[in-house]
Amino acid sequence: MNTLSIFTVTTLAAALVACGTVPQPSPALDRAHASYELLQGDPKAVEFAGPEMTQAREALGAADAARARGDTLRSVDHFAYLAQQRVAIAREAANAKTWDKAAADAKAGSVGDKAARDVAAARMATQAKGAELAAATAGAQQDKARNTELEKQLKDLGSRQTDRGDVITLGDVLFDSNRAELRAGGVRDMGKLVEFMKNHPKRTAMIEGFTDSQGAESRNVELSTRRAETLRMALIDQGVSGDRLRTRGYGEAYPVASNGSAAGRQMNRRVEIVLSDEDGVAKPR
Repeated sequence: MNTLSIFTVTTLAAALVACGTVPQPSPALDRAHASYELLQGDPKAVEFAGPEMTQAREALGAADAARARGDTLRSVDHFAYLAQQRVAIAREAANAKTWDKAAADAKAGSVGDKAARDVAAARMATQAKGAELAAATAGAQQDKARNTELEKQLKDLGSRQTDRGDVITLGDVLFDSNRAELRAGGVRDMGKLVEFMKNHPKRTAMIEGFTDSQGAESRNVELSTRRAETLRMALIDQGVSGDRLRTRGYGEAYPVASNGSAAGRQMNRRVEIVLSDEDGVAKPR
């Protein structure tokens, strides 16, 4: 078992013991590991790209650690992308140094002009590819910083990841019983969400209202719809464009707890805000 594999197994085992959960699969990370294993089997890389291989191994270790911690799949995949880029840079470094050696050997052996030109052309192509990869990696580092800030903002909002996107759940504390008007502090409580929407102008939001099962079903649908629309208008009043906000009232549908207890009914009386991805796309319910 190679050093990276030992590191990966040890990291994952320690995390599993600590949290008792199984990290979610990451195909991107699996591909990065496969690419690194191919790189390890390349004699040119082993001979000429030792430092770059070390950087690739460390990048993979960071991705493994993120997965073991239970980071979001988006975060794990981003670390995996960085690792994949490091593998590519190591491979290009190996190619460049191989061509350098070939050029030196050609000069020492006084080979023909055509052979020397071929070596020089291959070297230039390798340099261009290396520069391209370096630029891509720099961009990925910037993306990483943006993703880190995004994760922090979503955490501050109390969002959770679902198959529909990031979802913020607001209890019925924003409203008086059986009413759709926001309480006095309700608008103030929307401040972080308003700031998030302004910082991410391409994102949209679906605002969904829900009630418990008490009362007539038609009344519950109406109340949940009015509450969702009230939140939409509050966001618009604070500067969020109305065409980025949609609403839907579901009444007593989709309960998250039993309506047989007061505590369960309180959990079911809620508004959920489903945030889209950066392309403005959110999966429908």
